[in-house]
Amino acid sequence: MTQPSKPQTPEAHDLAITKTRLARIEDTATYPEDKAEASFTLGDMVAHKDFIAALADPVTGPDNLNSIWDNNIKKLCEDDGEDDDAWDESLKIAENRSATGFAVTTLRVVAPEQEKDISVHIVLNNDTGKGLIVGDRIAPGLKEAFNAAGIAYVDRHAKDAKATAEAALAALTGKEYTTMMYLKDAFGYRNDTYEDNRPLAALLVDDRVEPMFGKYVVKKPLALRLRKQQQI
Repeated sequence: MTQPSKPQTPEAHDLAITKTRLARIEDTATYPEDKAEASFTLGDMVAHKDFIAALADPVTGPDNLNSIWDNNIKKLCEDDGEDDDAWDESLKIAENRSATGFAVTTLRVVAPEQEKDISVHIVLNNDTGKGLIVGDRIAPGLKEAFNAAGIAYVDRHAKDAKATAEAALAALTGKEYTTMMYLKDAFGYRNDTYEDNRPLAALLVDDRVEPMFGKYVVKKPLALRLRKQQQI
């Protein structure tokens, strides 16, 4: 007889995808240099629609947004012998530890219908509690939930996607030039945009931008949780 799924016990940095499903972030920035392949498949990854729903949920959404950050790029700098003075404001923004209150990161989820992984970009202003999320198309109800939480959601494939992203960024930053430059540089810690001179809004809505040190949202196996319960 098939046992019903039981709730998993959250650990640090777990994301609550559903009542019975947790996810973790597989960060390739932590991989050793000789690791050529990821230890998961597309089938192990959380679907875009489920991830977005988990962020939009008024109960679990705030905790999920708090669980997507790390200091793994900083650790790479340490491994390369960089000292503390070399960690600029953009790096702090990329890891949500900046005194400016701004944060930006990118996570990879799966689009099952396209049989590929895609990016979800997140920009936050912690001082105002406002934010911007860019991904694929979502249900109107989810967009309404984001609006209620003070988060603008942009469908990167919409005709007005770039203009909408520009307006959202302007609302978050007050169009402050230095902040916009910091945000774009921070975006580059997780995306391969070093030689791309386009503004941040254009990069956010371009699905051709490739990840760099990608962070992948991966389902935690239910079987592992069930085995632990049976041992108690």
